[in-house]
Amino acid sequence: TVARTADALRLNYRCRPGGWIKAEIIRQIPSRVHPDVDPVPGFSFAESDTLTGDAIDQVLTWQGRSDLGAVGDMVAIRLRLFDAKVFAYRV
Repeated sequence: TVARTADALRLNYRCRPGGWIKAEIIRQIPSRVHPDVDPVPGFSFAESDTLTGDAIDQVLTWQGRSDLGAVGDMVAIRLRLFDAKVFAYRV
């Protein structure tokens, strides 16, 4: 988990043609004790808007919403990437 210092998740990334990135916000990191961790409602992979292309500082959104103010001060981020690289994030 990371301490949230901003109200949005920002990524520095590059996707190859046809590549994409999606993210979800969870409250704790999965472990052997808790292998299945549900996402914060409204911030799942299914609701994540797909990122494509190349960006240095892109705000990630979920159904057009980016405000993470209601998810708490500590968050964990799960990413799904296809033919893409994430170089840095800020939250």
